[in-house]
Amino acid sequence: MRVFIFILLFGVTAICHAIPDGWTPNPAIVEKLASTPLNSITPSLFEEIDPEERIHYSLILSSLSLARSNDLEKAERFAAIATEEGYAKEPIHQIQLHALEMTLGDYRSDTEKTASHGFKAIELFDKAENIPVDLQKHVLDSLVAACFRLGRYDAVYDVASRAQKIANESNLPEMEAMAFADMAQARYKQGNSKESDASAKKALEIFERIGDNSGIGDSKKVLGNSAWLRDEAEVSLEYYTDAITHYEAAGNSHGIANCCYNSALVFMQLKKHQEARVLLEKASKHFINSGSLGGVGMVKMYLAISYWELDEIELAEATFNEARNYLVEAGSFGRLAELEEHVGDMLVSIGRRKEAKEAYLKSMEIFEKTGDDRANGLKGKIDQLDSKV
Repeated sequence: MRVFIFILLFGVTAICHAIPDGWTPNPAIVEKLASTPLNSITPSLFEEIDPEERIHYSLILSSLSLARSNDLEKAERFAAIATEEGYAKEPIHQIQLHALEMTLGDYRSDTEKTASHGFKAIELFDKAENIPVDLQKHVLDSLVAACFRLGRYDAVYDVASRAQKIANESNLPEMEAMAFADMAQARYKQGNSKESDASAKKALEIFERIGDNSGIGDSKKVLGNSAWLRDEAEVSLEYYTDAITHYEAAGNSHGIANCCYNSALVFMQLKKHQEARVLLEKASKHFINSGSLGGVGMVKMYLAISYWELDEIELAEATFNEARNYLVEAGSFGRLAELEEHVGDMLVSIGRRKEAKEAYLKSMEIFEKTGDDRANGLKGKIDQLDSKV
């Protein structure tokens, strides 16, 4: 009740981890410090607060700055004071502070920062007592997501394995199933079909038991991806079709879009372009519903490739242009570089070599800016064009 009332007063849920049992924050102190201008936030603000309570207030104030006004700089300042002044003396408080820094890293799109603080937090799990499971889950979930973004799939598997054990011990089936799903996806990304299948089937078993249609869809999708990895096209299509059915039951537009897109790529591989186009159009509709402009751009790109493969060049060019607009608006620069490379390949195939070189140069420039090794492949294509001039 105490925590609930505090949340009602301040409209904050993120601060719950900062409130220990048996302690109640003073609303007057919170209001006074929360209303302090950024330039005036210094350690002196905390001098009249009991030294043992300073960590709680700094965590609350940082979280409150985000929740109330999305004031990232103020949130970072309160967190920095807690770190610099050494307020987090106990392992549990250090975990809370690292968890907060992970959130701040996500706000800044600083994935390295999120991951760094995540690893520091889990190192402390064995040193702290009575860590709330939801705090552990927050740290582990955020760290898994960060490691996926960084392409550190062994780390994803290890962290998800830890989450699975905690979930099993705490009787949290949904958390356990999600952990198995993350393990499956990590192994799929590494090309390990056997281990991916094993984890995905464990996830599927739990999701089916608890009746989670989105989770069932996720598991079926990974099983479909794994089958595609083994060149079992028909098997992958069966899994994707099942996944779409469950995503539809859950009203999960993003899941539907992803599986329609994956199915379409399989049909394109099988040279069944009509079936692929129907699915790409459906994927586009659901990516729009889920607010994913990057997803729409990606789908339009493959629709253009389908037109190109059937020598419908005018349609292909127009659709590539549509895709480009969506990807630019979404800021999906990796996909944009891929698109320009595909455009270059198409233009080479129809003898428009000068325009092809321009497309390749655009692609190479984006890949270089994002530190993508594929820039080297583009340089090879450009050199090949130059040698034939």
